[in-house]
Formats: sequence, C-alpha cells, structure tokens
Amino acid sequence: MTSTDKEILLSDLCARFPYTVCVYLDDKVTQIKEIKYDTRNEVYFTLVDGSKTYIGVDIERIKPFLKSLKNMTPKEKMEYERTLNILEDGLGTKLTYTSYYAIEWLNEHHFDFRGLIEKGLAIEAPKDMYK
Repeated sequence: MTSTDKEILLSDLCARFPYTVCVYLDDKVTQIKEIKYDTRNEVYFTLVDGSKTYIGVDIERIKPFLKSLKNMTPKEKMEYERTLNILEDGLGTKLTYTSYYAIEWLNEHHFDFRGLIEKGLAIEAPKDMYK
C-alpha cells in the first residue's frame, strides 16, 4: 500500500468513525473502536469483533466494508438528493452541488464515494451489513 493510499484510507476511516465502520481483518469482520497515533505519528486501530479486541492494528491490515454507489436503493437516492444544494438563476438554470450534509450522509450510510473499492482499499459490504 502506497503512502497516498494510506492517507486516502485513513481520511475516509476517520470521517466514517462516528458511524460504526465494519472492517475486514484476517478473515474476520470487526468494528473500529478506536483510532490512535503513536509518538512517531503512526496510526493504529483498536478493533472489536464481539468476543475479542485487537489492539495496535496497522492500517495496511484492514479494509473497510463499503456500499457501492450503484447499489443505492431508490429510497436512499431520494434521501441523498434532499441533502444536495440547488442554486437557480431565475432564468430556469439550476446548478446542483454537493453540500457538507451530502458528504456526511454518504459517510453515515457507508457509501464508497471515493472509489476505494475500485482501488482495492475497501470491500463491497454484504447487503444487510449496515441495517
């Protein structure tokens, strides 16, 4: 994993942290419990799987489970579209753009809007994982 990939993945995981992220670790589904930096500014994760706690896990050992945007349900699409901002110029031209709330909605619902699945940094979440 390149340093750029690590930065992208860390940024994504930190943004999703408040929303209980499931990650793959050594053939196990776990959840991120804690993200810590050591004195050398290296990041380590504490993960739990219900019965065990894994402390000091390196970012290179985990992959988050995310949902592909193409698998968004019609109901989810309607919810997401309500978070977008729309500007109108009075002449009938509309400009739709992503708001802060839209990004937070995508993070909260575990959608892969950064393309991590295609980059091999994340795994497609099973259908009922984030219900």
